[in-house]
Amino acid sequence: MGDSYYSRNKEKVLSQQKEYLSKNKEKRYAYLKRRRTAIRLKNLKVKTEPSKTSKTWDKLMFGGLREIAIQRDNEQCVECKLTRKEHWELYGSDITVNHINGKGRSHKKPDNRLENLETLCLSCHGRKDSQRARHVIKKKGAK
Repeated sequence: MGDSYYSRNKEKVLSQQKEYLSKNKEKRYAYLKRRRTAIRLKNLKVKTEPSKTSKTWDKLMFGGLREIAIQRDNEQCVECKLTRKEHWELYGSDITVNHINGKGRSHKKPDNRLENLETLCLSCHGRKDSQRARHVIKKKGAK
């Protein structure tokens, strides 16, 4: 009863894994590249001052337009008017930038046009994302 499938068929499983990896090298390399990029992005989080936001993060996530969008919106949340300085004091992080149509970093083709970016505080950004998630779930269930 204590024998697992793997322990009983170890050689067969290992040969199948080896065969799969040799057939799907391109898929494996693409996965590893995405994974390494995700890890790099995770490590880019800046916890110093708002003015020291990572330029690499900005370019990858917002096409280099993050700071321009913040300046355009007068360094404040477009919903509740919380300023960048107040946001930093309240949350200990820089103010956020939202993709209005939802086509951000996790989308196949991110829409980083300046007119699609808006400055939001963490509270308003979270509220918008949860509303968008509810809308998507309803849309998928309404077939």
